[in-house]
Amino acid sequence: MSEALFDVFAAGAAAQAGALHGFESVDWLRAVQDTARHQCAPMFGRRLRELGILDRVPAEERQRLIGLARTTAVRNLGSTLQLRELTDRLLGTPMIALKGACLARTCYRDLSLRPMLDLDLFAQVSDLDFVRGVLAQLGYRQSQRVAPETNPMHDPPYFKPGSIPIELHRSILDRNDLFCIDHEALWSRAVPAGDIAGLSYLGAEDRLLHVCLHAGYHHQLDIGLYAFIDIAMIVRGTALDWRTFVDRAREWRAERCVFLTLEMARVLVGAEVPAEVLAALRPADFDSDILRAAIDVVRHHHPRGYQPTGIVSEIIVDVLFGHGWRSIPGRFHRRFLRTPERRTQWRGSSDGVGWYAQVAPLLRGLAALARSRPDREQLRARWHGARLQRWMTRAGAVRARHMP
Repeated sequence: MSEALFDVFAAGAAAQAGALHGFESVDWLRAVQDTARHQCAPMFGRRLRELGILDRVPAEERQRLIGLARTTAVRNLGSTLQLRELTDRLLGTPMIALKGACLARTCYRDLSLRPMLDLDLFAQVSDLDFVRGVLAQLGYRQSQRVAPETNPMHDPPYFKPGSIPIELHRSILDRNDLFCIDHEALWSRAVPAGDIAGLSYLGAEDRLLHVCLHAGYHHQLDIGLYAFIDIAMIVRGTALDWRTFVDRAREWRAERCVFLTLEMARVLVGAEVPAEVLAALRPADFDSDILRAAIDVVRHHHPRGYQPTGIVSEIIVDVLFGHGWRSIPGRFHRRFLRTPERRTQWRGSSDGVGWYAQVAPLLRGLAALARSRPDREQLRARWHGARLQRWMTRAGAVRARHMP
């Protein structure tokens, strides 16, 4: 974990950059390496330039940041062509671009600044079959390694050689979520993209609320620093009606989650959220311990994958904060009693579907947790994230405040 990465974004002005004088070359090396897992390399380079300290970064790492920004620009230009190709074939069928697919074109206003791993597109339920057919005609295929029930909000990703994967959303809510979002109202408030015919974006207030819920609740805060940079860029680059925003957060029953993510964005990356907005949303039981635990989750974020310690951590957190001990039989069934083909889907690769290959990662994960401090820190971060997810949906602890 690099302190330089977080300190650069937390520095509010060039005058505060003096605190970064003590960082050595190895600190900047780690910071640039960490930008990969936090998906913020281009913005890190931009922030260093704004603070006037880019020359402190070793030349090789500076060139790496420049290269990553160029790669991001090329990928995002390609995604624009993908979106235009898709909307042309949809013949006016409405489609909303979510998260990065929207923000790179609206708030960042520079396609080299916001990396995207996929394109998140939201379609109305009545149009899903047509959109799926168009994607198939355009050569997109879904991975057979991902079970359809993996995510209740969107289809398994659609892949096409040379293109960014597409996630087709059926909803922006998980069926188990405790929020109250009117999807028809979302569609009625959507605004045309302008640069791509047939594409829309969520309304400004809905856009910020969705980013807050996605980072805070759906990811349990275990998400890269880029999500909080997104919040800061929306706040800076969008004309928001803050009174409407606060009222809608309450209407969605999401004020606790929204407050926590906005407060984290203010602390981590200097998001210019009005003080009266934070005061109106602040829960009565919020304290500095909650904020420290939440920031700890982000600082120890690591992209999830088929890692032994990740598997063990997910089991531990699920048992303690998710489905309890009753989740064990289901996990045992998915891992050992399914057909080899379904175990292949769950594992994500074509090898190692036998008993030993299934048990071995769990044993390696337990051993890694026992001897490795970074792995234990990641487990603690997930622990905090699951606990805070429960806190975000606790009812009756928000003070009745109104914006002046």
